[in-house]
Amino acid sequence: MSYSISEDSLADLPAYWTDSQSKLNWSSVFVLPAWLRAWQEVFGAGRETFIRTVRDGETVIGIAPLMVNENTAGFIGDPSVCDYQDFVIAPGREKDFCNALLDDLKRQNILKLDLMHVRPDSTVVKVLVP
Repeated sequence: MSYSISEDSLADLPAYWTDSQSKLNWSSVFVLPAWLRAWQEVFGAGRETFIRTVRDGETVIGIAPLMVNENTAGFIGDPSVCDYQDFVIAPGREKDFCNALLDDLKRQNILKLDLMHVRPDSTVVKVLVP
């Protein structure tokens, strides 16, 4: 399958969150658009956001709310402020999303993912790690 990946900004995320047609799973308060924007404004000075949106045709199947430092990507946030984070993915599309995201990260020369503060039942642990 062929997926398209775009880079979005924090300002783009509320439209995905409020879309009544979207089946995205916003599994944690720490991935909600308002929280990500507030965290970035208060704690994110000098940190580059790297938000990737994966689509299958016109349908958004997932969002990776990341920030980058050199060639390492991690979630927008910090373990001392954000308890748990994860990707925002439509149920049943986790593997497709993770494969497309990893391919894109390689193309962008992101060599390391630092995704520390995730729940044991997160997509990161259940789908990405294996």
